Amino acid sequence: MNTEASPQAALAQARECMRARDLDGAALLLESLLSRHDVAEAALMLGALRAEQSDFPRALAQLEKAFRLQPSQPPGARLLYANVLLDSGQDQQAEAQVRSALAQSPNSPLGEARTLFRLARRMPLAISIEMLQRSVALDPANADAWNDLGNALANIAQLEPARHAYRQALRADPAYHQVESNLLVTLHYDPDVDAQVMFDAHLDWARRHASGIAPMVLPSRAPSPRLRVGFLSPAFTPGPTAAFLAPLAKHLDPARHELFAYNVGPGQGIEARLAGAIGNWRHAAHDDDATLARRIAADSIDVLVDLAGHTPGGRPLAVARKPARAIVEWLDYFDTTGLENVDFIVGDTVATPADTAQRFTERVVNIDPCRFCFEAPDHAPAVACTPAAKNGFVTFGSFNRLSKMPAPVIAVWARVLRATPGSRLLVKNNALADAVTRENFMQALLDHGITRDRVDLRGPSPHAAMLAEYADMDIALDTFPYNGGLTTCEALWMGVPVLALLGGAMISRQSASLLRAAGMDEWVAADGADFVRRAAAFAADVPALDRARAQRRGSIASGALTDGARFARAFAAILEGAAR
Repeated sequence: MNTEASPQAALAQARECMRARDLDGAALLLESLLSRHDVAEAALMLGALRAEQSDFPRALAQLEKAFRLQPSQPPGARLLYANVLLDSGQDQQAEAQVRSALAQSPNSPLGEARTLFRLARRMPLAISIEMLQRSVALDPANADAWNDLGNALANIAQLEPARHAYRQALRADPAYHQVESNLLVTLHYDPDVDAQVMFDAHLDWARRHASGIAPMVLPSRAPSPRLRVGFLSPAFTPGPTAAFLAPLAKHLDPARHELFAYNVGPGQGIEARLAGAIGNWRHAAHDDDATLARRIAADSIDVLVDLAGHTPGGRPLAVARKPARAIVEWLDYFDTTGLENVDFIVGDTVATPADTAQRFTERVVNIDPCRFCFEAPDHAPAVACTPAAKNGFVTFGSFNRLSKMPAPVIAVWARVLRATPGSRLLVKNNALADAVTRENFMQALLDHGITRDRVDLRGPSPHAAMLAEYADMDIALDTFPYNGGLTTCEALWMGVPVLALLGGAMISRQSASLLRAAGMDEWVAADGADFVRRAAAFAADVPALDRARAQRRGSIASGALTDGARFARAFAAILEGAAR
C-alpha cells in the first residue's frame, strides 16, 4: 500500500480496498491523500466510509469538506450527505440536500432510487411522498417503496392514490400480505365501500395468503385452576393499546387468569402500566409467523387475544395457525379477520348490532355498553373552562389523524362552520408538522369558502401538552367513516364533548359506542345534515356547554366507560366461554 501515491493512484487503491472490504486500509490511503492534497472525491469517499462505520461526526466533516471543494456534487452524493445530516440531527439541512438532489437529476440510476427509498422514511411527509414517487418511477419492482408510498398517501387521506400504490406493490410481489392488509385498512376510510365489498375483501385476503394453513396440534396441558390468556400486539407502548388494555389486565382476577404478552413491535419498551399488570412477557418481533405460533403454543395458551388484526405490525398469519385453544379478536382492529381459525370477535350492540349489514367469519360476542374500557393517563391536566365563554366564538376541532379526514369529512366540517357564524376550527395531528401538508389541508377548506382566519392548524406536541390544548376547543368533531377511539376518549376526559356521525360499520359506530358508555347519546348524529344541525344547536348554547364541561370528567370517572372491574368481569366471561 503506497500512502505517498499520486491522487489518482491513491484513489484507485482506495477503491480496491473498498471492494475488498478493507475499510481501514481505504481510510489510511484517503487520509494520507487528503493530508497532502485537497481532493473532493477523496473527501467524499472518506465521508461515505465513515458513514458506513456509523462514525457520523467524522463522516459529516469529510462530506462538508467535499462540498466546499466541489459544490456541484452529483445527486447520489447529496443523498449521502442528507443521510449523515439526519444522523447528526440537522434535519433542515438534510431536507435542503434532498430537494437539490431531486431537482438536479430526473433520470437517476437505480442505486439512487434505493437511496431515495431509504431516506424517504426520515423526511417530512410531503417530500417523503415526492421521494417515494421518484423512487418507484426509477425502480417499479421495489414493492417496499410502493408500500411506503401507499402508507404516506394514506396518511394524508389520499385514498385512491394510496390504494393504487398498494396494488402496484402487490403486482411487484403478490405474496406481500402486509401490503394487502394495509389495503384492507384503507378501505375503512372510504364511505363508498359497502359491507359486502368489505367482507369479500377480507375473505380474498384469507384465500390468497392463509389458505391451507391448518390449526396447530397443541401440546397437552395439565388441568389448572388458572386460564392462560395471551395478548398479541406490536403496540404495547403508550397509545390506544395501553389505554384500553390496562384496565382489563389490571382487573382480571390473577387467581383465575395467568396473563402473557407477545410483543411483536420494534424494541422492548413497554408502557409501565401494562408491564406491571401482565406477568409474562415474550419479545418476539424477530420471530417469523411460524416461530411466533410455536412460541405461543409452547406456553400452552388457552385463549389468545389478537389486538392487531390487519393493522400495521399485526401478525394474522401467526394467528391463522391457531396456536391456542381459542382465538379472540379485539381492540385495535375493527372488522373481521376473514380467517377461519379465529373464533370470536368482541363487539357491542352499538358497534355490532344484531341487524347489522356487517359480516364476520368470527362469532360476535358483545360487551355492553361498549367494547372498550378507557384508563385516563395520570398526566392529564385539569379540565379548563369552555373557551367560547371568554373568546366570544365557538371553536370546533379534531386531534384525529389526518388520514381520517378525507374530502367528505372536510366538506361536512365546512358546512358546520358556515352554519355557525364566527366559529373557528382547530385541527392538530402529526402530519400537520409538514408545511406543504398544512397548506394542502388549508386549501381544501378554502375551496369550501372557509377563510384562513377561521382555521388553526397545529403539529404534534408531547402528550401532556396535547391534552392541555383541549382548553382551546369547545366541541370536538369526530371523523367518519373512520371514527376516533382513544382520541374520542381523551377529548371527553378533558371535558370536551364529541359530536359523532353514526355509520354502518364497526369503525364508523365506534364513537357512538363510546358516547353511549359516557351517557351522551344526544351527541350522535344520524347523517351529515343532522351532524351540521346538532353542531349549530350545541354551539348556540355556550352556558350549557360550560356547565356540562365542568361535570364531564367526574361523570365519566364514575361511569361505564372507565369501570375496569365491570369490564373485566364481562371480558372474563368471554374468555372462559371461549376456552370451553
